[in-house]
Amino acid sequence: MTQISFMIAGLHSGAGKTTLAAGLAAAFRAQGKTVQTFKAGPDYLDPSYLSLASGRDCINLDGWLMGEDIVKDTFKRHSHDVDVAIIEGVMGLLDGANPKELTGSSAEIAMWLGLPVIVSLDISGMARTARLLVAGLKSISEEVNISGVILNQAGSQNHISLIKEAIADQTTVFGGLVCHREKSFPGRHLGLQTARDNSFLEFIHFWRDQIIASGMVTKIENSHLSTKIRSSSLSSPADSKPKVTIAYALDEAFHFYYPENLSMLKESGARLLPFSPVHDEHLPDCDGVMIGGGYPELWADLLDSNTTMKESLRQAAKLGVPIYAECGGLMYLAEQLVSKDSKTHKMLGLVPGTVTVYDRVKAIGYCEAESTRDSIIGPEGTTYRAHQFRYSDFDHTGEKTSLKLSRKRTGHIIPEGYGSENILASYAHAHWASNPQIPKNFIRSCERNQRPWTNAQPS
Repeated sequence: MTQISFMIAGLHSGAGKTTLAAGLAAAFRAQGKTVQTFKAGPDYLDPSYLSLASGRDCINLDGWLMGEDIVKDTFKRHSHDVDVAIIEGVMGLLDGANPKELTGSSAEIAMWLGLPVIVSLDISGMARTARLLVAGLKSISEEVNISGVILNQAGSQNHISLIKEAIADQTTVFGGLVCHREKSFPGRHLGLQTARDNSFLEFIHFWRDQIIASGMVTKIENSHLSTKIRSSSLSSPADSKPKVTIAYALDEAFHFYYPENLSMLKESGARLLPFSPVHDEHLPDCDGVMIGGGYPELWADLLDSNTTMKESLRQAAKLGVPIYAECGGLMYLAEQLVSKDSKTHKMLGLVPGTVTVYDRVKAIGYCEAESTRDSIIGPEGTTYRAHQFRYSDFDHTGEKTSLKLSRKRTGHIIPEGYGSENILASYAHAHWASNPQIPKNFIRSCERNQRPWTNAQPS
């Protein structure tokens, strides 16, 4: 089977990468092709659009969090059976974890995978000056395989034609898109609004139709874009019979999970069972609980008023059921949450302290975590890589922490990781590819405390 594989990159954030990647995924899918999308970097938000466009879970590929071998293995495992593989880049093409090197950048991923790159060239407000941008791209051609550009955020079709004429002797132009602000994916708290339902299909279908009409798909197909990847098979087969059942929060308030983390749990012997802290009355029968990131502050009233679910989770914690929580999950485990309107909401109270939500980012960037004592994900000294992106702070009561986080850019170390022997809550979004032992450790914790939680209410 001939496969079309390429990366959509940009020269800066906001260059229209998501619009192009989602639109192209939908356009190829409309032709009856099977499409797998990937997102370079640690983002949870853009992948929600790409998943909706392709009909398959978008998979993160991050050079710093995962490393070269695991990036290659992950790409091959998820793309070996598809017609088209599209990676959306992160930030600008050369931007990553360090301003002096390519670590964590789109370029690093493309180079590892031997992947051709199509650059989404933001031409708003320019004409012949576009030649300078293309010349810059040509200057890195020995390192990165730049196959051409797509002209994005144009003022009109005439504008696209003018730029094509200006740069036609420099690079391949696969097509162009005129800017339609009313069809842009809306911005919101924490960046782009997630697409957990079908509310954004209208936008995806609009860009799909624009791309098909432009002839862009045909030109990409005729360019024979493909990858020559070699992969070590790092993944292990899933156990035939699950060892434990892990309930994981999945609803409007909690839905930020790296798909690979969930896959690693399944491969290590876990049955995953979704539940809704917003809508369900009780925790389902399980041996362990995961509560991922999301927007609990936007659903705080409903989370506060769902007293039966809160009591169900408290009782499970009391009985020793392991509970692992990240970011939004930490916010839910706290005693109370103070939203931006200064309203106080009662949360679970499993981790003493108060979360306060602000209008500006409180922490963003890569970090490395190390366990400072034994926990449900491993013994003291367990390390893994993670990412933070939060608009809140947690004012805890000073109990002993379980982690120390070292920020990648500054090296600043902060105590983190809250909870008891069977609870670990942190702001860090861990990618377990950096330490494949962690999902196995979590499952062992569930096995050790295996007193399956049931819906029976405490007397």
